[in-house]
Amino acid sequence: MEPISTREPRDFVAVMSGKAPSKFTDPCAHAAKASMKCLEDNSYDRSKCTEMFENYKECKKAWVLQRRRDRIAGREGAFD
Repeated sequence: MEPISTREPRDFVAVMSGKAPSKFTDPCAHAAKASMKCLEDNSYDRSKCTEMFENYKECKKAWVLQRRRDRIAGREGAFD
């Protein structure tokens, strides 16, 4: 299931299912890619991509909170 917007992280457990834990796995990769595409489309003028950067930042915040809740709840598959 795709997130509603780039501000929402993908479910970490779903992203990691069948993979070894890695610090390089990012449920907000879709938001990061959107930020990079915006930069490329706008000749790397960061001022035109403020919204994309904010979306990525909000996605990362939501991901950290989701991971924290998953660990507290003892969710199966939530890596430490």
